[in-house]
Amino acid sequence: MNPAPHLILGLSLALGPVASAAHPASAPIEPEGRPNVLVILADDLRADLPFAGSSMFLTPNMKALSERGVVFTHAYSQAPQCAPARASFITGLYPSTMGRIDNSKSFRPVTKEKPILPRVFKDHGYETSYVGKIIHHHRDHVEADWTVPAPPVNAPLYALEENMKIFNRNRAAGKKGMGNLGPLAEKTDVPDDAYRSGKVADAAVDFLSKAKTAGKPFLYMVGLANTHRPFTAPSRYWAMYDGVEFPGPANPTLPVGAPDLVKGRTEFSPERDRVFREKMIPAYAACVSYLDALVGKIVDALETNDLARNTIVVLTSDHGFHLGENGASDKKKLYEMSCRVPLIIVDPRQTATKGQRSSAVIELLDVYPTLCELAGLPKPPHLEGESLVPLLGDVSERGKGFALSFSSDPRSGPKPGEVTGSSVRTDAFRYTVWRDDDGNRVAEELYDYKKAPYEVTNVVNEPAYAETVTALRKHVEKPIATGTVTRRH
Repeated sequence: MNPAPHLILGLSLALGPVASAAHPASAPIEPEGRPNVLVILADDLRADLPFAGSSMFLTPNMKALSERGVVFTHAYSQAPQCAPARASFITGLYPSTMGRIDNSKSFRPVTKEKPILPRVFKDHGYETSYVGKIIHHHRDHVEADWTVPAPPVNAPLYALEENMKIFNRNRAAGKKGMGNLGPLAEKTDVPDDAYRSGKVADAAVDFLSKAKTAGKPFLYMVGLANTHRPFTAPSRYWAMYDGVEFPGPANPTLPVGAPDLVKGRTEFSPERDRVFREKMIPAYAACVSYLDALVGKIVDALETNDLARNTIVVLTSDHGFHLGENGASDKKKLYEMSCRVPLIIVDPRQTATKGQRSSAVIELLDVYPTLCELAGLPKPPHLEGESLVPLLGDVSERGKGFALSFSSDPRSGPKPGEVTGSSVRTDAFRYTVWRDDDGNRVAEELYDYKKAPYEVTNVVNEPAYAETVTALRKHVEKPIATGTVTRRH
């Protein structure tokens, strides 16, 4: 790929909002000397970024941030959909435990006595606040989790009036899907703050400018959602890829032997591949570089306000995104591109592993206990993740060695919601089981990543893998809760 000019706006990260239900408050403990925490949570951001070894996107600010901390190259979301992924991240619970594996339900009714991440920090003397998209459903935000209310951030989905008219007309006609009501992408010469994520970044900079004199440590979460469809970015970020010819995906079709229920609405064709390479991938790339500039702006604010030396920074995404891989142009798949996420953790006190990479298979819900331990706070007993602190000190540590993900794709099966999938990823394999509402196993998949870094052939029925299938099945036998009802998943 011909290198495009890099737009470096600095190095900074922001954290986004989170909520928690009512629970008995734990006794505050002395916060003096504790580090600040800044979490930047992106949306639909793929893991194949330059700091993780890829060269398709231009992200100099995130690359620079990665050189300050540890990059986890095999971090996995617990659900390839927004609501359950974000609920898992903020509660520290598996989606299967909550019975929340799609975007339809609130997590609050099943987590009433379990504090979410910001509530723990608030109860122990931290100032807690957020801006942007942290939790998927606004109704799941609870004021008691935050000491500082989130500022309103208002901006149109599109900067061009004609595109907003299309969006509003389709919404009025009853069409669904925020990313499908208007044009796929928008390219126009506007400032960064013409779009919502630009305004979110500005609000984050404002918060950090005031945090220096707040008198107590902060947990601040910033949600940057501009890599979610529609792909809208100022034209200068599109220009960074002028003359670049993007390759098509290495695996543009479903794996050989994949069950019929995982098929999407469209299949691979040369014309579809052309559309991806000429339209969708450039639009997504422009949004990734726009996101990178906003990250740089936020991280710069840490430096400007003398906060960087005592602020832990986390950069990650709710889940990944397909750009033609497996014939898909979305998420919701229990495959690598949907489930794998970028993850950088910077602890300025930890210098021995600065700029190093960990290839250990870890989970996004591991971030909650990690931040508690780094801040010297007790970990709530309900947490299902494991702290990554040992890996931050020694990247050769392998951790627990597996990651679970769950999905209920409404397009799976003959009827919506008819099947649910549970998947386990290890360093060498991904095993997925699909069950119906009665708990019957209706399909299985097994992929060997020693043969290829993506899904090529479903080998679940090959005799040579029988012992592997038996071993991996044990990870996904736990019942999945659905409100007051429990079913096998």
